[in-house]
Amino acid sequence: MDWKQFFASAISSLTWPIAAVIIACLFRRSFAGLISRAQTIKYGSLVADFGKTVEDVERQVAALDANSTTQPVPANLPPVKIVEIASVSPREAILEAWAGLEAEIDRALERRQLFIAHNEESFTIVKMEALQAFGCIDEPTFRTFKELYQLRNQAAHFQPNITEHDAITMARLCEWVIHRLKAI
Repeated sequence: MDWKQFFASAISSLTWPIAAVIIACLFRRSFAGLISRAQTIKYGSLVADFGKTVEDVERQVAALDANSTTQPVPANLPPVKIVEIASVSPREAILEAWAGLEAEIDRALERRQLFIAHNEESFTIVKMEALQAFGCIDEPTFRTFKELYQLRNQAAHFQPNITEHDAITMARLCEWVIHRLKAI
């Protein structure tokens, strides 16, 4: 094989991959729009369906309250501000509800005089693990928090198609955890 045949072979081998990259670049905004409207996201063996997952967590919380010997959490709507935001931007409502939960986690740590030796503010999961390790919260509360944490990350990073109902449900579940944290 001389250099001309090698060059021709290399070009023919790269034609489709180069065409695919060019098409992806030309239509990247269209692809991004499609991805943002996706209700279910799949990557390898990971499947994330925001609406289904938030409903699953809601059922678990209802079962916990039904089986609890303590006072159940009132089934109130989240703050009016979050409901208003949800009507305009469900994703923002979820992030706002989550910010309220993070603030309550910090207040719970202060009330219990627990200080986390981690200097990153974003390690909310570490803070909740500390509350659980010191017996401040029970396993069902921590498990619910972890599921909400995953949903929050989906909303923040994957931007699935989140409905207003999903956002209000998520906010209500954040309020459930906040209520449990206020009790400690």
